[in-house]
Amino acid sequence: MKAHTAKLEALQKQSEIQHDAVMTTLDAFRAEMRSEFASLRANNQVEVFRQVTPMSERLAVVEARTKQG
Repeated sequence: MKAHTAKLEALQKQSEIQHDAVMTTLDAFRAEMRSEFASLRANNQVEVFRQVTPMSERLAVVEARTKQG
């Protein structure tokens, strides 16, 4: 009976260690994904501003011509 109890306790401890390892890996993965998404978000904002500025300038020209004409 003591041998079974010891084996069960050892298995429980091993399970806890494996669980902790999986959680640590998941936490690292989450952090990596957050970083990647933040980078993508920043790149997308830069691209939007890059494209919107010329459109705004063209719109201003069109509006100015419309008011003149």
